Amino acid sequence: MKQYRSVLSSSLVVLVCLFLCASCIVFPIPALAVSTIYVPDNHSTINVDTDDTPFLVTLQYLTINPRQAYINEPVTITANVVNLSAYPNNYKVVLIINNEIEQERMVSVGPRATQLVKFTVTRSIPGSYTVNLGSQRGSFNVIDTETNARAPLDDATIILIVMGILIIAAAIVLVLSFRPAKN
Repeated sequence: MKQYRSVLSSSLVVLVCLFLCASCIVFPIPALAVSTIYVPDNHSTINVDTDDTPFLVTLQYLTINPRQAYINEPVTITANVVNLSAYPNNYKVVLIINNEIEQERMVSVGPRATQLVKFTVTRSIPGSYTVNLGSQRGSFNVIDTETNARAPLDDATIILIVMGILIIAAAIVLVLSFRPAKN
């Protein structure tokens, strides 16, 4: 009885496969219109179905400037919204910092075009901040101006330091030149 069931199930599988193959011959599957698109920013090409895919938008080239900022100093976050389809698209870009939504922008991008999106943020607490923009990831640090920053030297201070070094060097030369010679 077990052998009979095994042969029956194998035969059923074969019949289903034959039916599917025959239906493909009678009702052929239409070919998709595939285009090769050159992406100039990363010098590569991709194949996409541009006729049937009205929405093919990606985010590329996340930049964060500066990577290290002082408290309340603006940090600029940019990326390119790239539309690879043959249709214009609107794309909602969501900026997430430390797993919380910070800002959102709706960006309109023409067919096979790129649009820059720019966010500016500030932080009042020192620390490390993780940035997520679509599939792009990055980070920036905020430092305390009082504990980590030094005041720049002004011209007068630099001149005084150089003069002090020259006076010390002259004193050493004088001491060495008037020292009695050992015989």
